[in-house]
Order: sequence, then structure tokens, then C-alpha cells
Amino acid sequence: MTSQNIQGLFFVIVVGLLLSAALIFPALQQSPNLLAMAILIYLLGVPHGAFDVLYIYDNLTAPKIKNGLLFALFYLLIMMLVVVMWLVAPISFFLGFIMISIFHFSGDPSAGTPVLTRLLYGAAIVILPAFSHQTEVMRLFAYLVDEKTAVIVAEVFHKLSFVWVTGLMVAIILRFRQEPLSGLEILSVTLLALFASPLTAFIVFFCCMHSARHVLRTVTYFDGFKKRMIVSAAIIPMLLTTVLVGIGWHIGKDVSVDTQIVQFVFVGLAALTVPHMVVIEPIRSRDWKKLSKNACP
Repeated sequence: MTSQNIQGLFFVIVVGLLLSAALIFPALQQSPNLLAMAILIYLLGVPHGAFDVLYIYDNLTAPKIKNGLLFALFYLLIMMLVVVMWLVAPISFFLGFIMISIFHFSGDPSAGTPVLTRLLYGAAIVILPAFSHQTEVMRLFAYLVDEKTAVIVAEVFHKLSFVWVTGLMVAIILRFRQEPLSGLEILSVTLLALFASPLTAFIVFFCCMHSARHVLRTVTYFDGFKKRMIVSAAIIPMLLTTVLVGIGWHIGKDVSVDTQIVQFVFVGLAALTVPHMVVIEPIRSRDWKKLSKNACP
């Protein structure tokens, strides 16, 4: 069994235990504390993007230091532009973030998963929470856009969720026939998004599936690198992220704490996701295969 299969099975077990516990202890169905959510995502979710520095290093031609610094500036510029877009055109930012999130999450399933199944999967964690938690979804959206837009999008997602569940059930059955564990993963994401609170569902999905899977793929991709180097590569990007969060928190100190936390988590993730996709998507499109075997330090 591969490391990805073990991680997938672990995710399935975590979701099963969580949903079972929520049936026995109804209090677990409530949303987690926003600060706790932010900390978990920062510690378990955000680091997977910090490995982008390895992919950048591996694909640059000499001189690596000069080109690496230029790309780092380009990476930072994209992040700043995303934040500016949220400030200037929050609705466009919000809708764009939804679309890129769906596309990015669609890369999680194993190789051989049909494109339509990937898109159904990628949108599950975005659309399905509105199936049974429409009011809470609307409240979370209202932290990012005006209340009228939040109400409209939450209502559209609620209506769309019925169609989405139908499509996912068909996709899951077909996937079970081809690769049972992959079908079980998609089923677990579907059940998690349907029945857990929206924030709990996102934390478990983002940390235990999306981030964990990317970390394992990174370790496999850089099989010639020392594990210590892979971990060390993430330290500086994480420190820079921490500094940016601190600056942003100070600038936005006049708004409520809950608003700040939600905005930091989701606007921050959007700002990190866009340049992350610039780095990762070309590699994912090659099914995580290198164009050429570069020498590993």
C-alpha cells in the first residue's frame, strides 16, 4: 500500500469517527472556535504551500539564486494583487476564489479519475455545506462580501447541492468499480460536507486530505532530496507568512475579532492559492512527472 493510499484510508477513518461521534454527542455538530480553526489551518494546512520553494528551485535554470529571487518577488506580487482585488472588488474576488478553489481541490483524487468526477469532488466542500447549513454558510460568506451577495450565493448553493449530490453518487459508484479506495475518499468528502458543520468540514478536508496529500506527493516528487531538506525548505516561507499575518492583523485591528479571523483565513488562503497554483498546476497536469531528472543536492 502506497503512502497516498494510507493517507486516504486515514482520512476516511477520521471522517467516519467524526460523523459517528457527532451522532452520539450533538455538541460536536457545532462549529469550532474561529481562533482554533485559524490555528489548525495555519499549522496543518498552510505549510503544504510553503513547499513551493522546492518546486521553484527544481524547475529554474542557472543562475538559480537570481531567478529564485525574481520568482519570489513575482509570487509576493500575485499575493498582494489578490488582496487588493478583495479590497477593491470583493464580489469578483469572492466568485473567483470559489472557482479557483474548486479547480485546485479537483487535483486531490488519484491518477485516472475522470475530469467530471474531479470537478464534482472539488466543488463538494464548497457547495454541499449549504445543503443542511445554509444559514451558517451565509453568515461565513458575509464576512467576505456584503450580506445581500452572501444570501444569494448561499441560496444558490443550497439549491445546487441537491443536483451535486446526485452527480456525486453516480461518480462514486463508478469510481468504486475502478478504484474502491478512491471512491471511498470521494464518498467521505461528500458525507463530511453534507453533515459536519461548514468550518469543521473545511478544517478536516483541508488539513487531512488536501494538505496531507500534497505533502506526500512532494516527498515522492523529490525522492532524491533528503527529508530534512524538504522540511527545512518550508521554514522561511512560513516565517514570512507569519510576518504578513502580523502586519495584516495590526492594520485591520478596528474590525471585530471574528471578522478578522475569517477574513485572514480565507483571503489569506486565496492570496496563497493563486501563486501556489501557478507553480503546482503545470506539474499536476503532467501527473506529477518531471520533465527531466534534475540533479538533486
